[in-house]
Amino acid sequence: MSGNKMLPIQRQEFTIRKWPLYFVVAVYILLLFILNNTGKLDEEKFLVISAGLAFLLLLYFLLTKNKLIIDNDEITQQLFFGKPKVLKWKEIKFSYLNWHFDGHTADLSWSFIDFSGKAINIQTSSYSRKKIKLIAEAVIEKCPQAFIDNRLKNITAGKFPWYIF
Repeated sequence: MSGNKMLPIQRQEFTIRKWPLYFVVAVYILLLFILNNTGKLDEEKFLVISAGLAFLLLLYFLLTKNKLIIDNDEITQQLFFGKPKVLKWKEIKFSYLNWHFDGHTADLSWSFIDFSGKAINIQTSSYSRKKIKLIAEAVIEKCPQAFIDNRLKNITAGKFPWYIF
């Protein structure tokens, strides 16, 4: 990039979507309300529903700790379990989308791999289109040395190769 100055990227933290969890919690609360009003809520059912709600709250806590962070120098993946994975923008060799199909469902993951072989993999369905577009723009801007999947270049123009809710 002779003469072109790269724009600085402000630090941004992306957490995964939690709305599916909100939906399940709402169903649990509705079930609790219905069972209570019909008189069919005995102690055993209350304990099962309470245990389910406690599990969902724990899951919510774990999900809020998982983050993808981008800033001017690097991309970082923080997971609840394990140490953070950090890749410097200038050391990223590949960034591409990869379809996985297990016979029942398809999923699209996004891989970032540096010259030493370290990798960060994210599930695109875990983030909104707006967030995916911001990450793609950062990759295009900060990784001129990398092989970047053409689909990622299209994402920066708002052309997504899949449908994300």
